Amino acid sequence: MLIIDKTLSIGNLTATISTLLQGFFNKDIDIRLRPAHFPFVEPGFEADMKISYTAAGVEKEKWMEIVGCGMVHPNVIKEGGLDPKEWKGIAFSFGIDRLVMSKYGIEDLRNIHSGDLRFLKQF
Repeated sequence: MLIIDKTLSIGNLTATISTLLQGFFNKDIDIRLRPAHFPFVEPGFEADMKISYTAAGVEKEKWMEIVGCGMVHPNVIKEGGLDPKEWKGIAFSFGIDRLVMSKYGIEDLRNIHSGDLRFLKQF
C-alpha cells in the first residue's frame, strides 16, 4: 500500500500498521520496527508483531515479522511527478500468509501452501 501526503512521518506509518492489525485481529497488537533495506523506501523497516501461543502447555510470546515498510524514497516521489521537498509517502506490504497463520493459530506455514484439502476445508 502506498500513501502520499504532505505531513506523513514514521509515526504515521507505525500508527497505520498498528490500526490495520488491530482491525484484522480485533484486539490490541504490539508492534516494533527493525531497520531493513527495501529499494523504494528510505528508511526501510520490517515490522514485527508480538504473538502469544501455547507450547507444551505453557503460554509463550514471540515476535513475528509481519510487514515490510518504510518512508517512500524521494526519488520515487519525484518520478511520480511530485516535489519530494513538499510531499512524503509511506509504503507497506503485508504477507497475507503470516496474517492468516496468526489469526487462525496455524503453526506451520507449509500447511497453507500444501494444497491439502483436508487442511484447507477447515476454513
